[in-house]
Amino acid sequence: MTNIIHYEDDIFFLSATAKKLADSLMLELDPSLFADKIISEINYLSKTIEYFMNQLKTTTLKVNRQNYLKSIFLVNKQYIDILTGILSGKYPFSIHLSGERGSMEASKLRHTEFSSELEDTLAGINKTPGEKDVISEEEYKILFTPDQEEE
Repeated sequence: MTNIIHYEDDIFFLSATAKKLADSLMLELDPSLFADKIISEINYLSKTIEYFMNQLKTTTLKVNRQNYLKSIFLVNKQYIDILTGILSGKYPFSIHLSGERGSMEASKLRHTEFSSELEDTLAGINKTPGEKDVISEEEYKILFTPDQEEE
């Protein structure tokens, strides 16, 4: 029996986590209390996005796979935007994360590559015949021909 996996809530939580992180970076937080937490959230997002991406790319047994790929693509974009903001100094808290600059640049590059891979995967799904339910001409005739038994 195949295992059907639903990721809606998981990806929603991941998106909410990215939004919360971006909002948190706009605050004037005490770095001695929050720098490690922010770095931990950045690393968590990176690893979790990568996990979902790998799971969704490697199997077609997921219900709503295409929607999940689109959703994780958007979360990945949020993550890249967060890293871009940190690296450019957009956020007040960015200065307190300067020691992580090298790892964030590497992560941004890796996640930019993930975006390209996701776009390619989604393009392949859209070109794959049989992904969508198609009703043949014969099936239309059966569906729209009145029943003979009603006479």
